[in-house]
Amino acid sequence: MTDFVNAFRIGQAAAEESRAARKSISELIDRVSNELSNATGGRIELKVEHFNVFKDTLGPIIGALATPPKYVKETYLAATNPLNTDGKWVKLIAWDQPREGFPCRLEFGSKQLNCYDIESLEAAISDALSTSAIGEKLAALIASAPDEPS
Repeated sequence: MTDFVNAFRIGQAAAEESRAARKSISELIDRVSNELSNATGGRIELKVEHFNVFKDTLGPIIGALATPPKYVKETYLAATNPLNTDGKWVKLIAWDQPREGFPCRLEFGSKQLNCYDIESLEAAISDALSTSAIGEKLAALIASAPDEPS
């Protein structure tokens, strides 16, 4: 006979593990954001951001006849310069995180990394921040703000 109470308990334990994993991921992103903000005089802020992106899967001619245009949500670890008034977020690292928290999948440059715990996620973000492509994006954000906050 099926033991529903045991299944319930297993589900509750899994839910708690998921909450803890998501919390540790959120805390890591906050820590990275705070460290970069401190290092840049408040010119960099990071967060996981969702972007609506148009995907033309049928081609321009057939796609024009179809209704409506297809937009998909893409998720990135993104950066902004909070001192700049445009509020523009720049995509840094493609981000896929399941409800359970791990494994997170990160893509940047030609790398695709699966992170199964907080330590590997921390290393992957550090690796991404050290690339020239992401360095250039962050440098452009830093330069986009006035020298003195108003």
